[in-house]
Amino acid sequence: MSQAINSGHTSVDTLGIFGINMKESIITQLTRVWYSLVGLDHHKDRDCHWSININYDYGDPPVFVLYHDGYVYYNSQLEKETYSTYEDAENGLIDYLVDAIQKEKDWADHVLADNPDNWEQCQVTNARTILKIKQ
Repeated sequence: MSQAINSGHTSVDTLGIFGINMKESIITQLTRVWYSLVGLDHHKDRDCHWSININYDYGDPPVFVLYHDGYVYYNSQLEKETYSTYEDAENGLIDYLVDAIQKEKDWADHVLADNPDNWEQCQVTNARTILKIKQ
């Protein structure tokens, strides 16, 4: 039985005992939101792929690394960070997805706060749509 349950605390991970991996559900929902954002405008297929890889290097214990080779969202730290557990990597992936979504929302706020004549109509429309999307 999970230590979290034994200690009287319920975490997102403990719900996995009921056949529900909550982090996986959260990540899936965030990738859906992300796709709905980048799907509004020009993007490449690779913008919609996020992964957790496991690296076995030089006989050291394995480490988990996030991977996203997109054009729309780039964060130089994403692939440099390593995680000692898969669960930590899932948490990292959630953080990066939230960051990516927030950057798109920040862009939308900027577009709508600016003079609409400075932007193409499709960009103004996309900005309005982005701000309606729930995270």
